Amino acid sequence: RPDVVLMDLGLPEMGGIVATERITAAYPDVRVVVITLYDDEDSVRAALDAGASGYVIKEASPDQIIAAIGAAQTGARWIGSGVRFPGRHPPARPPRSPG
Repeated sequence: RPDVVLMDLGLPEMGGIVATERITAAYPDVRVVVITLYDDEDSVRAALDAGASGYVIKEASPDQIIAAIGAAQTGARWIGSGVRFPGRHPPARPPRSPG
């Protein structure tokens, strides 16, 4: 049994979201890292809701992919740079009021 599964969302027939749901339900100790072309917020949210531990786009550097796999192995969540998802960055500080 693998420790980490690398998943594409564009799988034929079942799709990566359904596959991720099934893997994480059947094998709770197995982590899923999504590596895909889709960088939109809806795809990221669907993958994370399905149980993915990491999300990187296919154009990500090898270092980012390795970091995502390493984070998944420790149980941490990793969202690569280049992925448009508001939870990836800490919230912006409110502007300071003058005076």
